[in-house]
Amino acid sequence: MTVTAVGVMGGGPPALVDEVGTLHPSGAGWSCEWWIGGDDRWHLPANEVAVRQQRLHNEPVLETAMRVPGGDAVQRVYGAAAPGNPIVVEVENQSPAPFVVAFVVRGAVRAAADGPHASIDNAFVLSWQRAPSRWARSAGSPVQMPVVTGRAQTGPFPAVKDRAGRLEVAFLHPVAHRTTLRMAITHSKQAPTFDVRGLADAEEAATGWRRVLDRGMQVQLPDRPLEARLRAARGEVLLRGQSLRPAAAVVAALEDWGFDDEAAEAWNRLGGRERRLAAQRPAPT
Repeated sequence: MTVTAVGVMGGGPPALVDEVGTLHPSGAGWSCEWWIGGDDRWHLPANEVAVRQQRLHNEPVLETAMRVPGGDAVQRVYGAAAPGNPIVVEVENQSPAPFVVAFVVRGAVRAAADGPHASIDNAFVLSWQRAPSRWARSAGSPVQMPVVTGRAQTGPFPAVKDRAGRLEVAFLHPVAHRTTLRMAITHSKQAPTFDVRGLADAEEAATGWRRVLDRGMQVQLPDRPLEARLRAARGEVLLRGQSLRPAAAVVAALEDWGFDDEAAEAWNRLGGRERRLAAQRPAPT
């Protein structure tokens, strides 16, 4: 499985996003998928052929697009500079018809919801612009069935617990055509104080990352695709350097690319073996 790191500088270990847009928050035992209910059927990225992914402007803002009738559903995942360093998930409806997006949490132990906020494992909060219109849950069986067969429920979401960590919970939201729905995930027991609508959008997040990456050593290559991959790799290294236990190669790359402060901070979190590997590496040529 190929994963891409997303987050903000100074925001701690990054979240990871796989090739179909499934989000794995740092420190969580669960993942969050996105499904789209079109006027024809439900579209699950893991089961679809027409799924494409790219970094927005080669920055650590990941965009995953999936074909739906008449256009695309586009998901964007990135870190936002706000209290709690939230991970933002945007879903834009680029089709001419409304659809439903389901944010599906899999592998949780506890879940509760109140209005536009949902608590997962009493450690993370999912926040939206408005409360979900419908929801579904299961433990030990796929939540896909009640969602795709139209049996998702309305009304208050009762708190639920499964000690085995088999909870699957889906929160459904309508998305009008040519509009965007936003969700923020914070690593906290309490609902955030910010307004989800006031968070930076994906373009603003990419602009912020552009300033960060422009601080390091700059390289211009005749091969533009290679230059784009190199820039993307630098963003990945900066975020991986914020891991609790970064790899020696990550620290070395930070130093080589001129991110000395970030390299020093990452060095302090290296284990003994990784420090020896970093110290013994050959000088760059």
